[in-house]
Amino acid sequence: MRYFYLTIFAFLIALSGCTMHPPSASGFMEAAEQGQNDEKVRVLTARAEKINFSLSGDEWNIPIALETTTARRSGYVGGWGLLPSPYVTFGYADKYFGWRSWVSAIWLGITVGAICATGVCFDDDDDDDYSYSASYYDDEDDIDLVELGSFLDAWTQLFSGGLSFIEQLPIGDYFRIGFEQYICRNFWLNFSNFGEQEDFGNVEIGLGAYVSFRTGQHRISLDAHYGLLDFNTHKPRLSLALTYSNVIVYESASSIK
Repeated sequence: MRYFYLTIFAFLIALSGCTMHPPSASGFMEAAEQGQNDEKVRVLTARAEKINFSLSGDEWNIPIALETTTARRSGYVGGWGLLPSPYVTFGYADKYFGWRSWVSAIWLGITVGAICATGVCFDDDDDDDYSYSASYYDDEDDIDLVELGSFLDAWTQLFSGGLSFIEQLPIGDYFRIGFEQYICRNFWLNFSNFGEQEDFGNVEIGLGAYVSFRTGQHRISLDAHYGLLDFNTHKPRLSLALTYSNVIVYESASSIK
């Protein structure tokens, strides 16, 4: 039974993904702006992002992100997506300004805390007395699987998410220029060196900008983000993204009597 729980734990870790940098700002603002015109709209967003962690030019990777958000005339926007890890997002915006938050691993932290509360994550002695040690070691390969000292430690270790503020400048009915300031915590796993990994996350703070163009119910944007990991100027991250958003009107304001 212990191995069953550990298998679930490993599966949830994999779902948690690696990083939790900001989702598409242009997609979020598009949902909010269209929601001001209709009672309820849903925006489907797809993004291909090219990320470089050292700016050396040879460490780019290209994750694919998907998101669906729902907006109402009140200005509140909520949704979920894959980045590639699953996350939920919530915020408020109008045509010019918005804020949003996104969270990926709170549910994972709660799950791990509930599992460890049963004692399966800790070594037990001959008297079946579970001691809250800092880590659990597998008897067969002596690899450190988890480092949980308490429920709070688990929540802190596995949490990923962030908060950002967005300013948007509309140019006519079709063009949009936006700027973003964000802070987030990333969770990551080094699968090639998992047994010796000590740091499972970092804090990222940075700036973003986008330019977007809308035609009909479709919007295409170019997004860029530049952030510093752990506030260290020697650990920058640059990302460039191409984002496509499609608007679906669920309840038109003109149809409401």
